[in-house]
Amino acid sequence: MFVHRGALSAPFFADDWLFLEAVRGRGLVGALLAPDPLGNYFRPLGRAAWFWAVSHASGESAATFHCANIALFLIAITLLWALARRVAGQAVAAIAAAIFALTCAADVPVLWACGAQDLLAVTLALAALLAAAYDRRLLACVLLVIAPLAKETVALTCIPALLLARRSGESWRETLRRAWCYPAATLIWAIAAGLALSHARVGASGLALSPWGPLAAVAALVRTALGLEWASDALPFLPVRWPGADVLAALLVVTLAVGFFAPGWPQRARERCTPAPPRGKRRGAIAAQGARDDAPAAAPTAPGTPGTPGTLTMAIAWIVAGTLPVAAVAPIWSAYYLLFAMAGVALLAGLYLARLPRGTATVVVVALGIAAHQARAVQEFATAPGEWSRQSHVNRFYLERGMRESARVIAEIRAAVPAVEPHTTMLLAGIPAWCAVQTGNGPVLRGVYRDSTLRSYYLTQFDPAMLARGPVRLVYTGNDRPQLTDHTREPGAWSQAAYGMLLEGRIAAADAALRQSLVVQPGDLFALYGYLWTAYGVGDRARADSLARMQQLQPRAGAGAVVAAAKARLAARDSVQATVLLRAARQAYAYDAPLHALAADLMMQVHGAQDEGAIEAFAAHVLAPEDGEAWRRWAYVQMIHGRDQAALASLARYEDLAPALAGADEALPRWRELLQARIPGGSAAQAALRSP
Repeated sequence: MFVHRGALSAPFFADDWLFLEAVRGRGLVGALLAPDPLGNYFRPLGRAAWFWAVSHASGESAATFHCANIALFLIAITLLWALARRVAGQAVAAIAAAIFALTCAADVPVLWACGAQDLLAVTLALAALLAAAYDRRLLACVLLVIAPLAKETVALTCIPALLLARRSGESWRETLRRAWCYPAATLIWAIAAGLALSHARVGASGLALSPWGPLAAVAALVRTALGLEWASDALPFLPVRWPGADVLAALLVVTLAVGFFAPGWPQRARERCTPAPPRGKRRGAIAAQGARDDAPAAAPTAPGTPGTPGTLTMAIAWIVAGTLPVAAVAPIWSAYYLLFAMAGVALLAGLYLARLPRGTATVVVVALGIAAHQARAVQEFATAPGEWSRQSHVNRFYLERGMRESARVIAEIRAAVPAVEPHTTMLLAGIPAWCAVQTGNGPVLRGVYRDSTLRSYYLTQFDPAMLARGPVRLVYTGNDRPQLTDHTREPGAWSQAAYGMLLEGRIAAADAALRQSLVVQPGDLFALYGYLWTAYGVGDRARADSLARMQQLQPRAGAGAVVAAAKARLAARDSVQATVLLRAARQAYAYDAPLHALAADLMMQVHGAQDEGAIEAFAAHVLAPEDGEAWRRWAYVQMIHGRDQAALASLARYEDLAPALAGADEALPRWRELLQARIPGGSAAQAALRSP
C-alpha cells in the first residue's frame, strides 16, 4: 500500500475522539446501546462496535486503527478481484482491482480512523455480492443486512445482488421467487434504521438535500473516476503534480500486474467476442453471464471473455446503487462518499479494457492512476457547501492539514497546562475551528488527559455555572505570545476574554465573563465600564443604572450641545480637544448615543485607543439599536478585528434599518466583498489554504 503508507503515523482527528469516548469504559452491549455521539446516522457497526473492538484491543492506539483501515482496504480490493474473476475472468479482475486500488476515493477512509465506516461497509457489501455470485443466499442476506449498519452508502447493494442471482432466460418473477431475501434484507435494515433515527436529535439527520442532488452525484462520480478536482486558481490537471516515489512504486506494481502477469488475457478478437463454452452446471448468479439458455446454471465466464451483456448490466446497476445515496448529501459531497460506486466503476472499466490489447489497457489503467494522484495532490478543499465545487469538502489535504494543526494545538495545551485538576473547565480561544480540537464539551481533552471529569469550550461559550463545578482555566493566544498560554491568573485576562465575546456578538457570555473579571480583579476599570454596557445590552436596565452611578456616571441622555461643540473642534482640526470634551461629557450624559458614536469614530483612529473606541461603538449600538449607522460602525469594528461572519450580520442589520443610506454608501460594497472573500468559500479563504 505505497499510496497510503503515511496513514500509519496519522493521529486521531475530529470525530475519532467522539467515537472513542462513546465506547471508553463500556462493554460491547453498553457501547451499542449508548447514544450515538453525533446522532446523525444509524451506524452501530461502523461506529460503536468497530471503535469498541479496536480501542479495547489496542489501548486506543491510533496506529492500530490505521493498520486496521489499511487491512480493510486490502480485503476490499481482494474481494473485488475475486468477484470480477468469478463473473468476467482474470483479466477483468486484474484491471478492476488495479483501478480500485489507485482511486482517490480511498484516501480519506484509509487516513482517518473513523473512515473505517466506509471501508467496513464496502468490504461487507463486496462480500455480499461475492456470496450472491456463488449463490450463497443465506450468507449474502446476512451481509446485506449488516453492511449498511457500517454506512448507508451501500444500502442498495441488493440491486446488483439480484442481477447476479438472475439466470439466463429467467423471468424477473422467477428471480424474485428465488432471491426475494435480498430486497427483504435491505428492508430489514431500513426499518431498523428508521426506528433508530426517529429518536435521533432534531436537526441531526446529516442530510443536505438539493434539487440538483441526483445530477450532482453523477457528476461527482465521473469526476472522482477521472480525478477531476482542481485548485480554485487553476485548471484541471494544471499545474501538473508529479508523482512521488510512493505513487510511482504503486504505478509500477499496477503495470506489472496488469501488463505482464495478469492471466487469461484474450489473444484474438474472436476470443474476445465469443464466450467460451460452460464447464459444467453450477449454481449461482453467474448463470446469467454468458451461459446457454438451455443450461439451468452456468460456469464462470471463461478466461478470455471480458464479460457479457448481463455482467455489464450488473456493473451499471452497481454504479447506480452506489451513487444514488450520495444525491442526499450532494451539497457537501466528497470523493470518499463514492468508494462503493468506484468499485462498480472499476469492474465496468475492466469489462471494457479487457477487450483491448494488453498494452493499451495497461496504459489506460496507469493514466487513471496518475489522474487520481492529480486529484489527491490538490492543496485545497471546498470550504462552503456546493454541489459543483471544484474540490471535495473533505479530502486528503483537509485531513493532513487538520491533523498537523490538531497535533500542534494539543501539544501547546499540554505544555501550557501540564497537569489539570479534576472537574476543570478549560476555555479555549485562538485555535482554528477546522483543527477540531474543540468539539462538543471537550471529548478531545478528556481523551488527551484521560480524565472523564474535564470539560472544554470556546471562550465565547463561557457561562457562570462553569465556576460552580470546579476550576476554570483560560487558555488562548496573546498578542506577544502566538502559542497557547494559560492566562487564568493574569490581570485583565477575563476582561480581554469578554472583549472577544463582544466582538462575536455574544453579549450574555461577555456579561458573565466581565462579572468574573470583577470578582478576580475588583479594580479593573475596563471591566467595570464594559460591564455597564453588557448589562444594558442584555436588558438589565436596573443593573446598568447602578453600575453607571457606581462609576460617577449619570444614566441619562441630552448631550446634544457637547456633541455639537466636539464636532466644531473637529472641523477646526482639533481632534484632541474634541476627544477631551466627549470623555468629560460621558460623566453627565452616560446614555447619550450620539456622544458615544462620535467618541467611537474619534478613538478608532487613534493608536492605543482602539479598544476604548470599540467599547464606545458597542455602547452606541446598544443605546440606539434601531439606528442603522450605529450598526454600520459596529460592523467596521468587527471587521477590523477579523470577526467576518459577525460583521456581515451587522451590515445586514444596517441595510435593513437604513436602506436609503446603505444604498448610497460607497464603502459598503467594498466591505461586503472583503468579508465574503474571507469567509468559508470565499477567494481569500481558498487562497489561505494554499499558503505555506
